[in-house]
Amino acid sequence: IDFEDTDATFAHRAAALGATTAELQAMHYFLADEVWEEAPRKLLRRSKPTLVILDGVTEGMTLLGMDAMANEGAAQWMPWVRDWTRSGAAVVVIDHVPKDRQTRGRFAIGGQHKLSGLSGAAYTVEPINALRPGEPTAIAIRVAKDRSGGVREHAAKDMRDDRTQYVGTFRFNLDGRASDIVPPKEPSPTEPVEALEGPEARYVRNVVSFLSESPDCTASYSKLRDEVPGVQPKLKAAILGN
Repeated sequence: IDFEDTDATFAHRAAALGATTAELQAMHYFLADEVWEEAPRKLLRRSKPTLVILDGVTEGMTLLGMDAMANEGAAQWMPWVRDWTRSGAAVVVIDHVPKDRQTRGRFAIGGQHKLSGLSGAAYTVEPINALRPGEPTAIAIRVAKDRSGGVREHAAKDMRDDRTQYVGTFRFNLDGRASDIVPPKEPSPTEPVEALEGPEARYVRNVVSFLSESPDCTASYSKLRDEVPGVQPKLKAAILGN
């Protein structure tokens, strides 16, 4: 169900990612407008699809008369999304993040209840290189929320300050060639670090993450001070354990 694009653009992009004519014909595409909702719901009851994709949360909430920027609107949106799961289909919802990289964290644009009200898993995707036809492209996938815990157990153990964990890298070409997902390498054990609480915990995680990528897992304090983000007194306390 597409709230923000066209069927022609969708078909072109799917084909560029390698979808065959038979696969495209097996899909049901709905372009949302003021009278769109009943048709896909009838199809949902009749054909029992295994996957439902809702593309464009802000536009979808606006079309449904919900405030996309407020928690009240998100509280109305989440039950509407859950309705699509009643057939047994997996439901994927695609949203946008704020433009400011420093403040976006793991949240989509708008009310934070979009994340807190989620009953499954949430992911962030980050482009590793620019999207160019004919050239290999990759995006990093990170898990931002995992209510059941079934995703994080397969993710890298190191956790960012925004509480996301690396899940894998999706590599693809916009010329129909095969795509794949590269899982994370086996991480260094950091369970004791993740169990820590308090104001110094995130600095400990930053230090462990930096050391795990350093030669022989060692670095001088001056190197840590220069390379690891954090307020120096707290960073020093985290290193010394006091």
